[in-house]
Amino acid sequence: MASITVTDASVRFPLYDAWSRSFKRRFARATVGQGLAAADGDKVYIEALSNITLAISAGDRVAVLGGNGSGKTSLLRVLGGMLAPTSGSVNIDGQSATILDTGFGFDPSASAYDTIVLRSILAGKSQPEIRSVIESIAAFSELNSELDSPIRNLTPGHIFRLGTGLAFFLGTDIVLYDEVFEAGSPDFVVKTKDHILSDFPDAGIVIVVERSRAILEDLCNKAIIIEKGRILDFDSFGSVMARHGPAYTI
Repeated sequence: MASITVTDASVRFPLYDAWSRSFKRRFARATVGQGLAAADGDKVYIEALSNITLAISAGDRVAVLGGNGSGKTSLLRVLGGMLAPTSGSVNIDGQSATILDTGFGFDPSASAYDTIVLRSILAGKSQPEIRSVIESIAAFSELNSELDSPIRNLTPGHIFRLGTGLAFFLGTDIVLYDEVFEAGSPDFVVKTKDHILSDFPDAGIVIVVERSRAILEDLCNKAIIIEKGRILDFDSFGSVMARHGPAYTI
């Protein structure tokens, strides 16, 4: 069964010399708020995540909420194994896929078709299985006319469709979405949610960064509130909404 365990994890990004240490400190504070700039000798860091400890279990469907620059994307990338914490640890049990509207992790020059084939090969699929995967993803994502297009020419909505199709039909049991639902058409958003609710493995994990309560409320059973790189709340979706919903959802 899928699980993600994070223990006392922090993520710091260095600000390299531009003009001066004082400038970098002012820049960091103006950009991400007080408390996230840390100095170490002549080096200045942005502390994106600070001492994160949480456990996400099989069957969890988790909403991640927070203000701009709160650490949502950094947290999502740690939970998906795309970003190693500077300190602390993360243990991911399962095959994960993170879907970003920029197509992060895709070769921009490769076609959507070639991307499906390559991901299928990396997943250990045989030739007959690859043909089946291509057919399933093309049908689900409704990208038949875009399959020969390079990734760089696809819209955020197309990336959402392609990434979701890959996640659903390559045996992934942990799927993480970073503010991509709103890029999709209403019909495809409903189709994606219906698949998660009815066809995605019950023991899998889905983590969604979004602000739309309409998207989250019938999909998620838990919610995280993160601000300034720290977890402020992690509880059932209804409980978190009762305490913080108006401030973090629209």
